[in-house]
Amino acid sequence: MATDIIQQPLYSFVPVGQELIFTVENPTQVATKKQVKFVAHVYVSSEATPDLSSNSTDRVAIFKTTPNNKGVGMFDLREVIETFVKADHKGYEFSEYKGNVTTEDDYVPIHLIDKASRASNSIKYLQIVFKTERYSSTVQGLTQYDDRNSDIFKIFNGYITHNEVLRHGTGSEEYYFGYNITRFNLNSSSKEFLTNAPTTQYANQGDYGTAAILLVSGISPTSGGAKRIKFTYTTYLSGTQSESYDINPSNGAFTNTSSSLIYNKMLFFGVFPGNLQNWSAMYNGIGTDIDFYTFKIEGDGGVDLSKEYTIKVNCPESIPGGSSAFPVTPKKGYEPIRLCWLNQWGAWDYYTFTLKSTKTISTKSTTYNQLGGSWNSKYYNPESHKGGRKTFRVNATEKIKMNTDYITESEAVWLQELINSPEVYQLEQGFSTDASNSLLNNYITPVRLVTNSYINKTVANDKLIQYTFEIEKSKTLRTQSI
Repeated sequence: MATDIIQQPLYSFVPVGQELIFTVENPTQVATKKQVKFVAHVYVSSEATPDLSSNSTDRVAIFKTTPNNKGVGMFDLREVIETFVKADHKGYEFSEYKGNVTTEDDYVPIHLIDKASRASNSIKYLQIVFKTERYSSTVQGLTQYDDRNSDIFKIFNGYITHNEVLRHGTGSEEYYFGYNITRFNLNSSSKEFLTNAPTTQYANQGDYGTAAILLVSGISPTSGGAKRIKFTYTTYLSGTQSESYDINPSNGAFTNTSSSLIYNKMLFFGVFPGNLQNWSAMYNGIGTDIDFYTFKIEGDGGVDLSKEYTIKVNCPESIPGGSSAFPVTPKKGYEPIRLCWLNQWGAWDYYTFTLKSTKTISTKSTTYNQLGGSWNSKYYNPESHKGGRKTFRVNATEKIKMNTDYITESEAVWLQELINSPEVYQLEQGFSTDASNSLLNNYITPVRLVTNSYINKTVANDKLIQYTFEIEKSKTLRTQSI
């Protein structure tokens, strides 16, 4: 009897933040042979079909386990596999910023892309080759036999909570289990972008940000599925206007239209006001007259393939840091603080804190005792600037305490992810608009969330829902040293 896979993930799309269980058996070998072990050769690739050859660079690990009391080998590969997917921070090659095509050496943060960008790190392909290892008297040693290949799985940088619904298979797949991602399969008006954010959000004119989708086999641009993203602008004075662009290579979505580069991929779209201003003549023409706008994914014939998401634009007030046409807009005169964080599904979520914020700088000094004059000269001369306890170096850290506006219960639930996220950044206001220069250093600021608890507020309990968050900039402020 050959090695047989009796348990593996139920669905082909697998968020890595869950148990990734594979169980194999080989009853004949376990019962009759010596020193039997089960071996897992793990392959991870950026291509749709991992290379399973013996010298393949796609092979990332080899694991062995002994049969348990039931004679089977169990593997949980989560802790290994989750290291091969990570957040996308850069616009992929051929995406654009202010009409300039990015390259591998000249890129911009993913949050600033004009239209679309393919993910390069958030999703990969996984396949495992299982073998049975046993002692062989003929070759005088341990030998691996009976190869069995698993299915190919698309692993992406997401996680499922303990209360998410895990479904079991039927028949021969009775013991398979997994999370069904059909909520993200873009084939009807009820399907979703990769976010738990409310379908209505608020933004200032200077705010950048993205929304991400999955493109699954059978519902991709080449197969009659998702064709374009459509924006509809609603103004105070002129009613509504709409525009869209196709999901294709010329708009940054792919390098070409081959199926291996389209199917089973994650795409980012620049959907916030800052992104739209970089490419949309229609948005720029409407200017500060915009009240709100919507975006959604469409297929052939304008059929809706996703929910419609709304961005309400905060009323403009000119302050330093913005342009005359599109000012960086504080609400009620306060400096806006915009955060982004890695969300549950491996994409980015954003929130602009528009109320009062307080910045504090704390310092920690390294000191020493200095002599009051020179002891290495012919005469001792006291010098007024020397002597006593002196500071050698100052380490300074900046903290910001921010307040949300009054928010809905759905927004309150969504903002819990900010507490849980391993990656949080502040998106700076008033950054350089020179399209020829990289903006990585002067737009993205890594921060650490000092707030480490979150009370789940409700309208019934609290009437009005408002939160205070505190962040600490991860990098200490630069100072001189003596």
